[in-house]
Amino acid sequence: MCLVIPAASSRTQPDIHWPDPTGESMAQRLNWFLDFDETLATSPLTWALKYAFPRLIENHQLAYDAARFEQAILVAQERSNQEPDPRPVLHALFETLGWPHEYEVPLLHDIMNNYAPELFDDAVPFLEQARARQHRLYLVSNNPMSVRHVEQLGLAAYFDGLYTAKLLNSQPKPHRGLWDEIVRARPEIQDYPTIIVGDDPWSDGLFAENCGLPCWIIDRMNRFTSLHDSKPYRWAHTLLEIAADA
Repeated sequence: MCLVIPAASSRTQPDIHWPDPTGESMAQRLNWFLDFDETLATSPLTWALKYAFPRLIENHQLAYDAARFEQAILVAQERSNQEPDPRPVLHALFETLGWPHEYEVPLLHDIMNNYAPELFDDAVPFLEQARARQHRLYLVSNNPMSVRHVEQLGLAAYFDGLYTAKLLNSQPKPHRGLWDEIVRARPEIQDYPTIIVGDDPWSDGLFAENCGLPCWIIDRMNRFTSLHDSKPYRWAHTLLEIAADA
C-alpha cells in the first residue's frame, strides 16, 4: 500500500541558506536527524485528516465542530506517543467527539488499506543541498515502515544511516535510548553538531530535549500553534523555512 515514486532527479533546486541553531559556523559539517512521517512525507494521520475522516463524517452524517475536532486530534496525537496501539486512542477520540464507536474499525481499515506516503515538495531540495554541503543525514523514526518507505520513494541514497527503534531494539522516541544506540553504532556522529528535525513536539521535540540537542519542529498544518510559546523548539511550516526562520 506504499506509493512508489521514481528516484529524485539531479535537477537544480531552490537554494537554501542553512541556519545556525547551534551557534557554530555552518561551514563545518552538521548531522541532521530527520523524522519521516510528516517531515519528509505525509503521515497516516495527515492522510486520514485529508481523506478518511471527511469521508466518514459525510457518509454517516457525523456531528462535526472544527475547533473541537482539532483539539481532540491534538490530544489523540499526544497520547499516541505513549500508546502504540491505535485502537484505544481512536476509541477515546470517538468518545470525545460523541461519535458511534461502531465506526472505529471501518476507519482503521480505511487508513490501513488505502494510506500511502506522499513526498513533500521541499523534501528533495532539502536533502540534495544538505548533501552538496557535505552534511550528514540520518533517518531516525519510530515507524518501523519508514525505512521501506524511504527506499520506495527513492530517497535512501541521500542518507548515511536509516534507523528505527525496532531495527536497533531500542525504546522509541522520545526516549534517549535511541540516540545512545545510534551513537554506539556510529561514534563519529559525536564529532559534529547534531540537529533534530521532526513534526511532533511530544516525540521529536522531547527526544531532542532528552538528548540535549537543538530541534526544529515542522508544523505543516498549523496543528501546534498553541504550543509555540511553551515549547523550547524552533518552528517552521516547511523544511525550506528553516533558513528563513533562523
